[in-house]
Amino acid sequence: MLRLMGSFRSDWRLLGIGGLMAVSVLALGAATPAHALVQDDEEEESEERSFSSDIGEIVLKAQENLQNENPQEAINQLNRAMDREPSNYERSVILQMRGQAYYETEQAQRAINDWQAAINTGMLEADAASSLQVNIGQLLIVEGRVQEGAQILERWLQNNPPKENILILLASAYAQNDQFRQALPHAEQAFEIADPKERKHFDLLNFIYTQLDMPEKQADILRQMLNRWPDDKNLWNGWVSMLANGNRSEEAFEVNKIMYLNGMLDTESDIIRLVQYYSYYEVPYRGAQILEREMNAGRVERNQKNLELMINLWRQAREYDEAIPALETAASNSGNGKLYEQLCEAYYSEAIYDKAERACLNGLEKGGLSRPGDSWVLIGNSRYERDNIAGAKEAFERGTQFSHSASTARGWLGFIREEERAVEARADFQKTVEREECIITIERIRRDDVLEGREGVSSIPERCEEYTKYVDMN
Repeated sequence: MLRLMGSFRSDWRLLGIGGLMAVSVLALGAATPAHALVQDDEEEESEERSFSSDIGEIVLKAQENLQNENPQEAINQLNRAMDREPSNYERSVILQMRGQAYYETEQAQRAINDWQAAINTGMLEADAASSLQVNIGQLLIVEGRVQEGAQILERWLQNNPPKENILILLASAYAQNDQFRQALPHAEQAFEIADPKERKHFDLLNFIYTQLDMPEKQADILRQMLNRWPDDKNLWNGWVSMLANGNRSEEAFEVNKIMYLNGMLDTESDIIRLVQYYSYYEVPYRGAQILEREMNAGRVERNQKNLELMINLWRQAREYDEAIPALETAASNSGNGKLYEQLCEAYYSEAIYDKAERACLNGLEKGGLSRPGDSWVLIGNSRYERDNIAGAKEAFERGTQFSHSASTARGWLGFIREEERAVEARADFQKTVEREECIITIERIRRDDVLEGREGVSSIPERCEEYTKYVDMN
């Protein structure tokens, strides 16, 4: 808004001061000889609107100083003219000019006082008085006296055809004063009559619509702006913000993707915002790819925070092999137990069980884990996969000491016990099968020996010798 207000100061000068100079030249153009200032002695009105020679000469010199950008000398001369007891008409012109000189020397209140006094003389033409009223209103607004200035301009608009620059100034003043409802009709009318429409007209409406939470109208004005200025990144960001604030975040995501493809997301914060959208909308793999590429390109810093974001994206995508290098770096840089725990999970998911066990042990050593029992369960799993059953049971026992992991750890201990019992049962069954087979074999051999007269001659297989006692018992 300050930028817009700044442009109105030059507009203000065009409205009032330029007209004032024309009035002065018209009044003083033939003022050197006294008789030339009186065009018709027989017409009282004309006589009332003429200059005496001495005051006319002073005023002409003041005018020359104004034109030569020497306003302080103009003030000095005009003060001399005021000391000569000028007529009402002379006074009105002197006050206009001195007000201009005060403005040029940044004496705003004195400028306002002189212009108002010039109006109060009753000697100004309607157009001149109207222009000075506009000058006063604008200067009050520029000086921060918004309500006073706005009241004057509102009255002016009631009695004159609307002017685009007055409407813009008034709308901007209200907006700067957080009076957006009052600003809106003036901004819309200025936009309607502006020809050509400039960026300031669009910006002001967009700003007011934003403040009044009018998303449909804001969307319409933003569309027009994007058609005019398609390469303006700020407009695209405004579009994204409007969509996000209107609970249309998926559309905002799509706009962000377009901006990225068009090379408009060129700051770290822009890229991080896009990556977070990918995470939110369950496309973590693409988000992680973009983040890693931008880190490699140097547009996103490879710091701890961004590494952890990339890790979470890879983990969310279940691409643990991609997450491992970043996890190794992040964990070693921070000494964070949680990161070692995540590294342990990644190693385990990739069946790198020895490294998984070491990472989990490092995490427990570093501390700061919200669920340390889960790490003991992972250690148990890693040992079990490497056939270290005793070590696995030890780790699972540690896991039973934490409420959050006790049930899982007991489940694994129970599974191992069942597995051990099954191994024992299979061994027992195998032994029984072997015994029965040997008993049958021994009985057959002895029967054959008896039948063939070879009793005690044939030998029993070595593997069956221990079972001869079962045959002898029968």
